[in-house]
Amino acid sequence: MRQLFSVDTFWGRFWIPGDAPYDAIMDSMIHGRVFDHPVIQAAMPFLTPGCCAIDIGANFGQYTIIFHGAVKQGGGKVISVEAEPDVAAGLRKTITERHLENEIELHEKAAGARSGEKVTFPEITFYEYPTYGSYGIIPNGNPGCRLVETLAIDDLDIKQQVSFIKIDVQGYDLFALEGCKRTIKKNRCAVMFELEAGLASQWGHYPEDYWR
Repeated sequence: MRQLFSVDTFWGRFWIPGDAPYDAIMDSMIHGRVFDHPVIQAAMPFLTPGCCAIDIGANFGQYTIIFHGAVKQGGGKVISVEAEPDVAAGLRKTITERHLENEIELHEKAAGARSGEKVTFPEITFYEYPTYGSYGIIPNGNPGCRLVETLAIDDLDIKQQVSFIKIDVQGYDLFALEGCKRTIKKNRCAVMFELEAGLASQWGHYPEDYWR
């Protein structure tokens, strides 16, 4: 487990692993910016007070905290999912320190098509990518990799109205979408997902699979 340290931002204190030589999301947060701000702009009309928003691939939790601020009136909540163990541990501490455990439900798992499977998260060395958020579930691991359990969002059987789902999990997005099918059909909610064709292709997934 990597050591965590705190960063004070416009959105309050976040706990994050401290060994990234450079992380674009971290840098944005430190300087009071929203990383990939168009995502938030597109999401805001669907972050309905009193409803549930789902943040799959939560990373350090910037979107999770912003989503929470938008939906919390009237008892809204956020379901947050993060697979990288050290990043998830930091987000857990962020949520706990803010006493938001009843309003932000964190799952330290990989959102997938089915629950209870074991998938491989690579060792983060920063040789391939300089940011935590650039790493994700891979088809085949090596001895340095860690196994992470999957979670199908449908298995949470969410009673609250879901108004928005955001998915950004580095090529594993179609599996996460498959695990949300009943939730999407029931709620007719807005869904924003990343289609990163190069990473998706390692799973044999292509744009037409997402549209289907």
